[in-house]
Amino acid sequence: MGSTKAQPPATKNTIIYEDFEPTFDWIKEEELDTLIIFLPGFKKDELKVQVTPSRNLRIHGEQKISENGETKYRRFRKEFPIPPNCDTTKITAKFESSVLLFVRHPKKMSKTTGDQAQQAQKSSDNKKQVATAEEGKVASKETSKENNKQGNEKNTTNREENAGEVSKKTTGTIEKEPNHRNILGRVVMGFNLVMVVLVLLVLWLYIKTNNIRSN
Repeated sequence: MGSTKAQPPATKNTIIYEDFEPTFDWIKEEELDTLIIFLPGFKKDELKVQVTPSRNLRIHGEQKISENGETKYRRFRKEFPIPPNCDTTKITAKFESSVLLFVRHPKKMSKTTGDQAQQAQKSSDNKKQVATAEEGKVASKETSKENNKQGNEKNTTNREENAGEVSKKTTGTIEKEPNHRNILGRVVMGFNLVMVVLVLLVLWLYIKTNNIRSN
């Protein structure tokens, strides 16, 4: 917690100052460091933040207060060394809710860090490209499988249709066979009838010839 240093008793025309040490804390992050100072009751225009030529952060504030009919000033003055890896041209300060002062110290990006960031970006881009290519391969395989499946189904359908046509042709042939057999049977019957007639004719001629000889 902050401490307060009381000034000696003042005469009638003496301005009384009450110095104190504000509570503060640092938040260290990869890209910046943030100094947080606890200043309840202060206003923005009562605070001043400076960067000194010696790379120090100078913060001071002065607040007028009245107690028991007496007017006095509460004040503080602090200096913090700026980390060597911070960019002094980008330091910013923001006072929020009349309580906390945030002073942000962005860090310089070294060449190594920049190269690492670029390599990380390239690696990320390469991973995205590989992932996209893999997705394309998977999609191509799925499309090929689907096409093969459709082709197999089409071939199966064609085979079934061809089998149906062969079945129809075979059935038609079987249905026509009895007609051929009937015709053949009729021919055979006609042939037999002709043979019988010829035999009878020969027999008649034979008998007639014998009768003529007998006479």
